[in-house]
Amino acid sequence: MLGFLQRKGGRGREPVCSGPPGAGIKFDLAPEGRVTLHRDGVVLLHIRKGMIFKSNHIGAAIWKGLAAGETLESIASTLSRDYAVAREQALEDARSFVAELEARALVTRREN
Repeated sequence: MLGFLQRKGGRGREPVCSGPPGAGIKFDLAPEGRVTLHRDGVVLLHIRKGMIFKSNHIGAAIWKGLAAGETLESIASTLSRDYAVAREQALEDARSFVAELEARALVTRREN
């Protein structure tokens, strides 16, 4: 789901987005991150690391949900409905996507 074009820097830390279902965790774009949505998906840039990440339209849908302040559970419900995929699979994919973004310091967990 998430393709990487790495210009410099390492792999980042291990994914830590593994809260239990219903945890209601929300995420924000990291201060050093920039996002561009386009017809085919989304591109994210980590300015300090000089890393560019891109994803398809599913990643863009997940990103739009995050940007709107939705939880992963809410995003998964939307993906399940819009793409006719099992909700459990959509939740697993959303968690995986956000874990990749979090591991590369593109998103941070929102303080409640």
